[in-house]
Amino acid sequence: MAKLILVTVGTSALFEHSTWKNGSNGNWRKQEELTECLERELRDNRYSNEDSEYQHQKRQVLDSLKSNLQTYYENNEQGLDTLSAELASLLAMHNETSIGKITAQDKIVLLHSDTADGKLCAEVNKEVIQSDMVINGDVKKDAWNVDVPICIDGLDATNPIAFENRGLSNFQNKIEHCLINFNSEKFLNVTGGYKGLIPFGTLLAYKNEITLVYLFEKSKGMIILDKNYFQSRFGRPQVSNQQLAGRVFGRRSIES
Repeated sequence: MAKLILVTVGTSALFEHSTWKNGSNGNWRKQEELTECLERELRDNRYSNEDSEYQHQKRQVLDSLKSNLQTYYENNEQGLDTLSAELASLLAMHNETSIGKITAQDKIVLLHSDTADGKLCAEVNKEVIQSDMVINGDVKKDAWNVDVPICIDGLDATNPIAFENRGLSNFQNKIEHCLINFNSEKFLNVTGGYKGLIPFGTLLAYKNEITLVYLFEKSKGMIILDKNYFQSRFGRPQVSNQQLAGRVFGRRSIES
C-alpha cells in the first residue's frame, strides 16, 4: 500500500553537514552574510545563474551529502548524524519495521520555508532522495518518488508576525490539500525545519488522523505518534481550524 510522506525542510544540509561546517566556505564568515546574499539573488531572480552564489552553495551541499552517504551503514545506522535532517529521518523511516520500507510507489512531499536557504536545501534534498543512493560504494536503494518542493508562503522565522498570521495557516492549508483523495497511509515528518512547527504539526497530525514522526538528533530511534496513540490519550479529534492557533499560542489569531 502506497504511503504519503510529508516532510518539513530546514537548513541543516547547508549549515550543519556541508563545507560550511568545516570552515572551508570561502569568504563567508557569518551565516547571516551568506543568507542575505542568497536572498538578494532570489529576489533579483539571479539564483539560477550558473555563476551565482546560490548555485555554488547548492553544488557544494549536494557533493557533501553524497559524500556523507558513503559513511552511512544501513544495518546499524552508523553515520546517520552526518546527513541532513530530512535525509536521515527518511532513511530511519525506511528502516523502521512498524512503518515499512519506502518504495518508488510512495509519494514524498518536501515543505520548505519562504526563504532562499530553505528553497536551496529542499532542492538539494530532493535531488539526493530521488536518486539511486550510493551507500558505501554500492547502490542500496532505488529512486524514491519526490514531488516538486512546496514553498510555504509566510513561513519565515525572521518575521514572527508573518510566521504566525500567514505561515502557519498556509502550512496547514498545504498539508490538508496534499491529503485530499489520498486514502492510504499518511505521515508527517517534522524532523527538519523550524522547531516552532512541531507543536502545530502535532495538532495537525491529530486533527487529520495522520502519523507524526520525528527523529531526535541525538538518537537513532524515531518518535512515532499514530492515530491510535492520539485517540487513546485525547479521544477523537474535535478541534476546528479556527482553534488550532489558540491551542498552540493561547490565542486565536489565525482564521481558517
